[in-house]
Amino acid sequence: SDHKATLRQQCIANTPLKFEDDCLDYISSDRYAGLKLVWAAAYEVAQSNADAQMRIEAWEADNQCCGFGPPQRCEEVPDKIPSDVSTDGVPGEYTSARVVCGDEDGWYPDTGENSLYCGHYFDPTLAFPIIGGCRYEMPGARCKDKAVEFDTRGCAQAVQAIYDSDMQTKGYSVMVASCFELLAIIMACCYCWKRKSHDILPAYLEQVPYDPYSKSSQDLKNAKKTGGFVNGGEETKAGH
Repeated sequence: SDHKATLRQQCIANTPLKFEDDCLDYISSDRYAGLKLVWAAAYEVAQSNADAQMRIEAWEADNQCCGFGPPQRCEEVPDKIPSDVSTDGVPGEYTSARVVCGDEDGWYPDTGENSLYCGHYFDPTLAFPIIGGCRYEMPGARCKDKAVEFDTRGCAQAVQAIYDSDMQTKGYSVMVASCFELLAIIMACCYCWKRKSHDILPAYLEQVPYDPYSKSSQDLKNAKKTGGFVNGGEETKAGH
């Protein structure tokens, strides 16, 4: 990634302690937009799938984060989604721009259904309170109504770390497999370059094989039957 982990960790918090001038560049990046689509697709499936909901809430619980973007610090980015990423399964409101905000300053649009619904009021003390959006971006049910502190973080950095680790593991596996393939090629070449008569052929194959049907073999058999031997093609009695 073009943005270091320390910068991403700060920029995904409600109140960055440093790198604040670089945070908008990170949130506007192609990598951030692509990972947000991954989260949005998983969040959409979680509306009707308990396993998908548990997956999102496990990401949040394991990494002490909530939602995807920085909580209660939405900065609208109207740029279009990169053309080389898939938007299958992503709700339409998250494919129109890279970052979409709610009606209240710094809030995200209200999202989700049933237990995952997140919609907070501008002022809950009013007689007819109005929903201004959600303080978190597509959060799980566990943390969606928690108060936002200065160090409350979104999960964008955690999601990137998870997928980076997964890709590194697969990349190392491909590299190891390629090394084995290269070793096999080298060994095959070594066997091809060996001297055939000395290093490959067994010693017994260097001798002329015995042919029981050749003329010399038949003469030898006849001589043994008559008690003679073969000498220059003529049969001679033993002792003469």
